[in-house]
Amino acid sequence: MKYLPMLAKTSKPFSSEEWLFEAKWDGIRAISYIYNNSVRIDSRSGLDITRKFPEIAEDLLESAEDCVIDGEIVLINQGRQDFQKLMERFQIEDEIRQEILSEKFPAVYVVFDILEIEGQPVIANPLEDRKEALEAYVNNSKRINIIKYLIGPGEDYFRAARKLGFEGIMAKRLGSEYEPGKRSSNWLKIKGIKSMDVVVLGWKEGQGERSETFGSLKVGAYKNGKLVELGYVGTGFTENDLKLIKTLLESGRKFVIEVEFQELTKDGKLRMPRFVKLRLDKRPEECTIIF
Repeated sequence: MKYLPMLAKTSKPFSSEEWLFEAKWDGIRAISYIYNNSVRIDSRSGLDITRKFPEIAEDLLESAEDCVIDGEIVLINQGRQDFQKLMERFQIEDEIRQEILSEKFPAVYVVFDILEIEGQPVIANPLEDRKEALEAYVNNSKRINIIKYLIGPGEDYFRAARKLGFEGIMAKRLGSEYEPGKRSSNWLKIKGIKSMDVVVLGWKEGQGERSETFGSLKVGAYKNGKLVELGYVGTGFTENDLKLIKTLLESGRKFVIEVEFQELTKDGKLRMPRFVKLRLDKRPEECTIIF
């Protein structure tokens, strides 16, 4: 049986004895099927990505048997999660290069749920029972890591996770079922999102419904007195935002917007930026890179 991953809604930090809390890893969601000495690893969309991560497939054959598990593939580089390097590996199709990169930049599979055991679905079992079964059917290894969790003090856990460099935490309701393909209120993602004011430097033409406005905005900010490009922002706009910003773009004047984002990448770009609001009360020269 094939499974779609259960998805989470968003929330602010909270504490409750009715919830467990886990670190939120920054990687590629993956459901793995381990049966009859074979392994298949599927991406969130159902794409077979087994050959992209041969080191994980090999360890799964040694660490698990006759089960279906859910988790996140991450890449640790110099002690930190490296999403960019993980994406580089994910995009490569050549199997020889994949084998080389699996040795040079090996990935880790952080496992947090079990969906099926010996051909029998267990998704209707309470979360805490699935956690216990996961420990029984899957062993930690060099490339397989069963996630740790804490019940109760979610706010303290969130602060600790952020200090350790995680993007946030997951909250999961005790007693809840696994709901394949559903964005459920029984799972909550609690993320620490950064924001900053940036200067609009240009735009890309829009397509389809946005053909009369724009597709995305090129943005930047000042660092040591020099204006530095930070990439493009293409989401978060309402229809009114699109119309107003298009007018500002046509005027040729520089203006400021506020964006939310996860981090500045190593090459100085905003990762997953989202438009928040116009800041017409702020001068472009006031936009500085502080991260």
